[in-house]
Amino acid sequence: MRMIPLALKKYVSARTTRLAAQLSLLVQADLFINLTDINGLYDSNPRENKNAKHIQVVPELTPTVFSFASDRINDISVGGMATKLKAADMVTKAGLYALIADGFHYSLLDVLSDGSIGTCFLPNTKKMPARHRWIAFTGKPAGSVVVDDGAYKAISEKGKSLLPAGTKRIIGTFKVGDMVDIITDKAIVCARGLINYSSSDAAKICGCKTHEISMVLGQKAFDELIHRDNLVVL
Repeated sequence: MRMIPLALKKYVSARTTRLAAQLSLLVQADLFINLTDINGLYDSNPRENKNAKHIQVVPELTPTVFSFASDRINDISVGGMATKLKAADMVTKAGLYALIADGFHYSLLDVLSDGSIGTCFLPNTKKMPARHRWIAFTGKPAGSVVVDDGAYKAISEKGKSLLPAGTKRIIGTFKVGDMVDIITDKAIVCARGLINYSSSDAAKICGCKTHEISMVLGQKAFDELIHRDNLVVL
């Protein structure tokens, strides 16, 4: 089994945690281990609530699970439990297992053999292809495309490409082929992809029907702002 352990001394930054998760995707590991000084995730802060319940297995990282994280200054690390959950979310969406466990008081072998000193996060049933992993979790987006509800549903529920008709506005400056976030009106990043038009051209065709692109720009390179093959729902 290929695994990427992230061993901590006292503190580790959010950036280091994210880089370790990205590395696990890059080498196509089977398991990402995030070692800290507490035995995984609890339903509340165990340092404040003696009745906090330890969670050994998380089948899916839902908003409820994220709400269990506590990121006060005196909490687990500079990155905090929320950062660890985001890293776990990244790798499990890509089809990897994730483990947050106590590597401060126990050895790595102890962590792997005793479920009570860690929390295991199960991967998505459908493993994400390597190209989609790269689009979703590697690099920094150059800008954003804000979409309406219809486009959001078409992308997230129906597996469609992003068309100009479903876009409302463009944020940032980017070139053809750059990575961009697709966000809703509520500023929620719902997808990420490689854009077919520059930010200036994309802004001109926001809300346009496909047949109107050539009339607005003088030519039409693509029907889609982002083709489904170059788009990943987050």
